[in-house]
Amino acid sequence: MKELLEELLAALADLLQCGAASFPPESAARLLSLAEECESTGLHTGAKLFREIHGLLQRQRHEFSPDPLPLAGAVSQAVEYLRLCRKKLALDAVENKWKEETEEEA
Repeated sequence: MKELLEELLAALADLLQCGAASFPPESAARLLSLAEECESTGLHTGAKLFREIHGLLQRQRHEFSPDPLPLAGAVSQAVEYLRLCRKKLALDAVENKWKEETEEEA
């Protein structure tokens, strides 16, 4: 799970570094494959957000002067979602470690 979250963050970082106008189509396709991976691991919100980002990127390619706000909003939501996922993962790890230590003491 941690690796998937890192891949998702890396994909968003790539998008922010390149910019929507010059984001390569193969990188956009990567967003869809990451969405599929999210879906298969139970991260349904992540899958929805990455599909939405992909769709917005595809639409912007065909617009003369695209509105950047919907894409910026979706990326912002995805970043916040990933931050919360990483926090939950860290809390779960602490809980598991605490349980292991408690079991060893018993």
